[in-house]
Amino acid sequence: MGKFSGYLMVSDLDKTFFAEGTDIPPRNIEAVRYFIENGGRFTLATGRGAVAAKLIAKDIPKNAPAILFNGAMLYDMGSDEIVETHGVSSPSIVELLRSIIKDYPSVMLVIFKDDKMYCVTEVCDENVVAALKNPAIRIDVNDLPLPWFKVLCVERDEVLRELKPYAESFGYPELQFVRSTPILLEIVGKGNDKGFGLTNLAARLGFDMKKTIAVGDFYNDEPMFRVAGRVFLPENAAEDLKHYGTVVCDHMKGSLGDVVDILDRELN
Repeated sequence: MGKFSGYLMVSDLDKTFFAEGTDIPPRNIEAVRYFIENGGRFTLATGRGAVAAKLIAKDIPKNAPAILFNGAMLYDMGSDEIVETHGVSSPSIVELLRSIIKDYPSVMLVIFKDDKMYCVTEVCDENVVAALKNPAIRIDVNDLPLPWFKVLCVERDEVLRELKPYAESFGYPELQFVRSTPILLEIVGKGNDKGFGLTNLAARLGFDMKKTIAVGDFYNDEPMFRVAGRVFLPENAAEDLKHYGTVVCDHMKGSLGDVVDILDRELN
């Protein structure tokens, strides 16, 4: 038993724990290790899938299943086992992508199914594929069987600001749309978000939601902010999300270090 026993901390990965193209701040690694050594349970909540998350997070201490695909999967990185999945099975998602391909030809569409990534548009930017850390298989959208975990729409911010209401206008109640970065719009099954992932994980592990801690920076983190007992955001987080919790240092400076320092002082 330690001072963090009974607490479950879940952190976003990109722009919270580290920044793409940079090393993970050693302060974050040390803070998480200290949290775990003193009885806490720690894991990650990310829009990424298992292939990319395992690669990026290989040196991050963790002792609970990760929340992947923004809540559509619980995955144990230690045993390399899928704990639970919630894919999109409705044909409406195929119909929607056909319309996006026709009306927004500049948008790159990437589908995640099982542990593979498929590009279904003529636009398939190699830099985006490299950042997603999963080889892209080119395929026609009509030829990829359901269920899918999620769809990524990749374009400039101003295009995605227009695309989101366009996609919502189709009125498919089984789908939801969330911005995960300024250049990404994600299409997932209704209810498959980080809030569901955190609630689901806490229930599986027997944690009181009042003792869950969420750390994140962007709109796909907002659902877990709504359900977590405590919320922390790095300084670089979206300004209109900062009312949810305590703002700590920028992600490049080791924001998880600040989080654990605050909890450590409060529990002494």
